[in-house]
Amino acid sequence: MAQQFGQASNGSRALRSALGTTPTPTDYASATEAHDRGAVLLAAVFQAFLEMYEARTSDLKRLATGGTGVLPPGDISVDLTNRLADEASLTASHVLTTCIRALDYCPPVDLTFGDFLRALVTADLDVEPFDGINSRTAFISGFRARGIFPSGVRNVSEENLRWQPPTFNFNPEQFHQMINSLDLTWNLTTDRKRAYQVSRSNGAKLWIWLKHHLTQAEAKLLGADLGVYLKKDDDVPRGIPSSDDGNPIAQIHSVRPARRIGSRGQELTDLVIEAVQRIVVTDPDTGEQTTHRGGCTLLIDLQNERIRYAIRKRVNNESRIEAERNFMRMVTDNGQPYFAPNADREPFAMLHRSL
Repeated sequence: MAQQFGQASNGSRALRSALGTTPTPTDYASATEAHDRGAVLLAAVFQAFLEMYEARTSDLKRLATGGTGVLPPGDISVDLTNRLADEASLTASHVLTTCIRALDYCPPVDLTFGDFLRALVTADLDVEPFDGINSRTAFISGFRARGIFPSGVRNVSEENLRWQPPTFNFNPEQFHQMINSLDLTWNLTTDRKRAYQVSRSNGAKLWIWLKHHLTQAEAKLLGADLGVYLKKDDDVPRGIPSSDDGNPIAQIHSVRPARRIGSRGQELTDLVIEAVQRIVVTDPDTGEQTTHRGGCTLLIDLQNERIRYAIRKRVNNESRIEAERNFMRMVTDNGQPYFAPNADREPFAMLHRSL
């Protein structure tokens, strides 16, 4: 359909030309323009959709072909057409729901395609632990075929790709105090503006609660484990701005409940917390100061009172800082700095460039 739409609208192959092309391990590395990168991601997800669809419909094809699984030339029966269409719809719904759920499992800054793959696998494992159509294997296959691999993962198996919990956790008394200080009445019928306001308000309340109730030892462990520093200490990296009381500044952008129901009716309720912190770094070669950001997303199990996952991007990660510094040094075709302070160009143009 996408190919037909593209041909009818402007004569091109499709809205995203990566569909229908044979994947290669260099697809991701060679796609340096934003739209091309988007096409690679779309193709990876679409391949996963096709593999899931084939798994869902293999039994129907066997029944319709006397066990061969190969449909003969010509039209198929209306009944089989309807059943195949139903399975395509169910598969598309599963893929869409997984991609949306995965957004809660992403780091709050510096999201990569590899991170999104880990988020997809983790989100699907949580709500579909007994995978009958190998959906997670399909996602992994689609990403791997195009050279998309998460950093720091040597083996792209389900268990290795799944995000892991931190060593830090709140004790039960702390947990109850923290939860009681928040407004968790949000649900799918809540007005969007109110949902946003409640999430921001919860962030402010949580920030205040942590500053007043977290001990120095707990704050130190939290910083070492999550890469977000909340209290002044010798271990706090230099360059993180401080408030008037001397404590490092962090921003809690969102605190919201997430309620999910799996295909077998199991319910999972998490508290999703996104914290961001910035650091000012001086380039040792030029003396230029640049601001970088790190942070973490916490998924807290409200039923069992524990942190299930910590998806972190450490604020003082040297390799990320260097990569961002090189990104900011990019030059245009005429040799001018792309991010020059007084550059007379569309501010959203940066979206059309990539690392």
